[in-house]
Amino acid sequence: MVKNGFLWTVITISIFMFLLLLNYSVDFEYIQLRENPSFNTKVLCSDFLTQEDAQDFFIKNGGPRLDKYKLDKDKDGIVCESLPK
Repeated sequence: MVKNGFLWTVITISIFMFLLLLNYSVDFEYIQLRENPSFNTKVLCSDFLTQEDAQDFFIKNGGPRLDKYKLDKDKDGIVCESLPK
């Protein structure tokens, strides 16, 4: 009985660690994109978690004056309006 409980504990911890590492790698790539985008990098609204994140990125990278990543399709200064707030 104790061995069975131990096995479930090991399985649960393994799954938790896998999900934690998966989440870390996704977040790391997301942070890298936000911090150091190259001009040739294709940036899409789907690269962001929220509209606010996309808007911050947009402003930090030239805003409506430049829009080098073409995130503001309707040219109203607000990007990725379909994303959650």
